Amino acid sequence: EKDLPFYSSTVLTNFGLANHRMAPEEVWRQCAEHRQVYFLVREGLEGVAEADCNLLVSNFLISRQSWSAAQTWWHFSLLQRRGPAAPAAASVSLETGEP
Repeated sequence: EKDLPFYSSTVLTNFGLANHRMAPEEVWRQCAEHRQVYFLVREGLEGVAEADCNLLVSNFLISRQSWSAAQTWWHFSLLQRRGPAAPAAASVSLETGEP
């Protein structure tokens, strides 16, 4: 029920169109803002908004068979969950010189 205003808004429709009128970052921002208004209690739990928005947007795109938009969203969502790219670090044994 509480997701209906966001789910039925033009945000998801515009993102699901072939020309992606909205960037995934904007969809995420609007979804997160919606969740702050309707789900105040859950906001304190780290990662819940991301998981909820990912599920909501994914379900919408799959139901509309918007595969290009879904691929764009999932790529964005995966990067969001992984966080900023950290430089690859390697450790080498001082004794053997091997990783």
